[in-house]
Amino acid sequence: MSLLIRAGRTKRMRNMIISFLEERNEANTIEIFAHINGTMHGGTTMQQLGNVLAKDPRITPNGVKRVRG
Repeated sequence: MSLLIRAGRTKRMRNMIISFLEERNEANTIEIFAHINGTMHGGTTMQQLGNVLAKDPRITPNGVKRVRG
């Protein structure tokens, strides 16, 4: 029910993130990263994804979850 972004270099990725979050309601950065790289042809880097998540006003942080590798 949110508006889709129509302009910008990362518009397809932003719209895909929003639709993914609308389906799941909540997801961490690693889950979003895996979804984007699994569905998009070119994929993305973690740095680019972090910038998109930080600058998009429709996405709000929901806490911090530490994951050990």
